[in-house]
Amino acid sequence: MEECYFRHVRSEISPLLPEKSSVVLEVGCGAGQTLHWLKKTGICSTAIGVEYDSCAATAAQEHADVVYVGDIEMFTPDIPENSVDLLLCLDVLEHLRDPWSTLRRLSAYVRTNGALIASIPNVRHKSVVFPLLFSSRWDYADAGHLDRGHLRFFVRESAIALLEQAGFAVNAVLGTGLGGSKLSRKVNTFIPEVIKGLLVKQFLLRGIKH
Repeated sequence: MEECYFRHVRSEISPLLPEKSSVVLEVGCGAGQTLHWLKKTGICSTAIGVEYDSCAATAAQEHADVVYVGDIEMFTPDIPENSVDLLLCLDVLEHLRDPWSTLRRLSAYVRTNGALIASIPNVRHKSVVFPLLFSSRWDYADAGHLDRGHLRFFVRESAIALLEQAGFAVNAVLGTGLGGSKLSRKVNTFIPEVIKGLLVKQFLLRGIKH
């Protein structure tokens, strides 16, 4: 089997994870490494994945209880409504044609008071803003903020609005790229928000279903 993508564990979501979520659904589960991690650590007992890439989905079947293969915008997984404790959409929503209606549809699977954790790139990051502002450049690439597969772009406020319109109350927003050491956290408390918005690479958001 040829090398599949998304073989790494998304452990950066650790601060947002509930203590325990019996059933976890990950949309865009890649090769299933994050689901494997969640089961191994006892956070979940049942792991369900949805993956567009058939190669990655085959690998994910080794780690998840069920893996659905296909475009989440084009099919409906056979999952009971109100049965999922935690929905993961990690670097997925920006690739969708209509993430708003898709997320509303996915929310039906999540039980009341269940959680959604999403990671969404920050298009206001300096790597995007500075070339656009000073060189009139907007260069698509194979990966990163201007990944050719990105169909939608978000800043902090619009990312929060995306979750809220799907029925999730956002109660935590973290930013990656600011450094995780104690010194970095102290320095970051003195950085004005207008500047900090240029440094955040990605938003990690947690929402609770109403």
